Amino acid sequence: MRLSSFLITLIFFCSFILKTEAQTSFQKMEPVSFSQVKVEDNFWKPRIKTVTTVSIPSLTNQAKMNIRNFEKVAAKRLFEEYSKAIDIA
Repeated sequence: MRLSSFLITLIFFCSFILKTEAQTSFQKMEPVSFSQVKVEDNFWKPRIKTVTTVSIPSLTNQAKMNIRNFEKVAAKRLFEEYSKAIDIA
């Protein structure tokens, strides 16, 4: 019984110390602007390069094709409405 209460007290005390230490190291951080951030690790840098060189251009091309399709549909509908207006007159 004494050993378990001692262990519980020890765990509580250690967690309190770790929590306090983590908060003080976090408080030392200061915000920086986005333009000052540089990613130079082996995990994120290749992924960011892939997104900027492959994903974004591909998505841009897809968006351009979708806009062209909307323009074609709009032109077709305008032509149909214009044709109906001429037939009525």
